[in-house]
Amino acid sequence: MVFGRLYEWLAHESEDDAYHPLRNIIQHHVIETMPIGPGEDIFGQEITVRRLHSIRSASLEIGAHPKRLRKLLHAAGHVKSQSMALSDERVMFDALEAQDFLARVSEAMNLRKAGEYLNAPRPHERLLADAGFIQPFVRGGTGLLRDFAFAKRDLDAFLGRLLEKATDAGISDGALVPIPVAAKRACCSAMEIVRLILDRKLACIRRRADVAGYLSVLVDPEEVKPYVQGRANGSLSLREVEQRLRTKTQVVKALVERGHLPSRIEVNPVNRCPRQIVACGDLEHFMSRFVSLHVAATDSGIHFRKLKTMLASARIDPVFPPGEVHAAFYDRNVIADLGL
Repeated sequence: MVFGRLYEWLAHESEDDAYHPLRNIIQHHVIETMPIGPGEDIFGQEITVRRLHSIRSASLEIGAHPKRLRKLLHAAGHVKSQSMALSDERVMFDALEAQDFLARVSEAMNLRKAGEYLNAPRPHERLLADAGFIQPFVRGGTGLLRDFAFAKRDLDAFLGRLLEKATDAGISDGALVPIPVAAKRACCSAMEIVRLILDRKLACIRRRADVAGYLSVLVDPEEVKPYVQGRANGSLSLREVEQRLRTKTQVVKALVERGHLPSRIEVNPVNRCPRQIVACGDLEHFMSRFVSLHVAATDSGIHFRKLKTMLASARIDPVFPPGEVHAAFYDRNVIADLGL
């Protein structure tokens, strides 16, 4: 109150030059300790640079609700915890340090709005955020702040990178499809395709002029496949094992389940789903030791019933209980010793 009366007296009731040093001290004090900004003046001198903001002055400047602005500033570290109990006009923070942050707050949106702005269908906005392709300038999910805050300029920068090498789609680009469709056709995740685009791995990238943002990007699923579909690395699916053993599905499953044929679970190199496989080496080792009755009969040209009788007469029994594996397997060396 006293300071206000002194200011009014020095500004309007006394023009004595003897008080200029006092006016300079007061001017410096006001600029350094109060939320005074461009457009305002002290003792007739216009302020050109803002040193401090209050929550109230910042909310008026950028059009943000002071309650949410307070939470955002606190979450970003511009407002200390001990200041949170003060009223909006008394919570001060460095205007220069917060300049870029306030610019982002002025265009902030939550994740749902960010997805709409990018034209990314749900749940692709969440996938983009989880993969780090779009990043909030303030993270939510806390007791103080529920929603993440994304800045329009950061979303624009992401779209700029995504579309940097894209050219307008033409009549000859009919095989190209949007990222979500390409992901299904290439049996991979959409984020893998986004990474390929950003890493400049794909040569053919187009954009639809009549569609905005994320869904405007078109790629060739066939160009994507070599990057996302790995090789089998010497492993065989159970179907392939079935074909090589020349037997039935239930036989292969029984051999695997009973531990006669080693197997493991790995990711399918084509559709990325877990599958049970047998290593080529393990199958070759199995086939070098054992042979089924039907395969031995086919290879020797002897009817399997006759061969079975011959083996029984020679007191040669199957190595595995036939009822357990749904087929009769014999020691290959024993069969060879019979000259079959």
